[in-house]
Amino acid sequence: MRRAIQWCALAAVLLGAAPGVWALEETAVFETIIARIEGDTPCEGGAEPFWQRLIAQNPQDGYRVRYSRFGCKLGRKGVIIVAPGRTEASVEYYETAIDFIAMGYGPIYVVDHRGQGMSPRLLPDLSKGHIERFDDYVADFRAVVEAVQSDLSEFGGTSSPPLFFVSNSMGGAIGLGYFQVVGERNPFTAAVLAGPMIRVNYISFVDPQTAG
Repeated sequence: MRRAIQWCALAAVLLGAAPGVWALEETAVFETIIARIEGDTPCEGGAEPFWQRLIAQNPQDGYRVRYSRFGCKLGRKGVIIVAPGRTEASVEYYETAIDFIAMGYGPIYVVDHRGQGMSPRLLPDLSKGHIERFDDYVADFRAVVEAVQSDLSEFGGTSSPPLFFVSNSMGGAIGLGYFQVVGERNPFTAAVLAGPMIRVNYISFVDPQTAG
């Protein structure tokens, strides 16, 4: 969870945050978020929980990918979908979602990629990460985007709100794969790729002498 704070600054600047909106004291933020999670804090003025756990089904293989929705109303600036990095769970982005909502975005959706976070594991040993094909991540993400678009229709309004993509590490690689697949049908207005995993430096592990 604390890791999300480190890169939120970059995304906040690129999405137009006011100075200091993300400059929060880390320990206080951590303790506050834990209390909110344990209490399943409802949205202000409503009975719905601020953090909702949702499911989208990949039509290619039936895999049921989990994702989180933070917030209960449309923000004036648009909606954000976050693709986290490897091993990161959507709940880690709870405080990041609060920051984005304070900036005028919402709801904030965060994906639990296949085999991590709240999404089902693919091996009997639940502590091991495993994926058959990287394209499965992309197909899962596409299913989540379509589920989000359907979810947003329930908020009402006369037009579709702007949709923004924010990613960290492996999430950036998944996003780039998604953009290639959908082409001109890309529903996102803009994208933030923080440290995108577009090339893995594996040489240093197999040949230290040629590592750059």
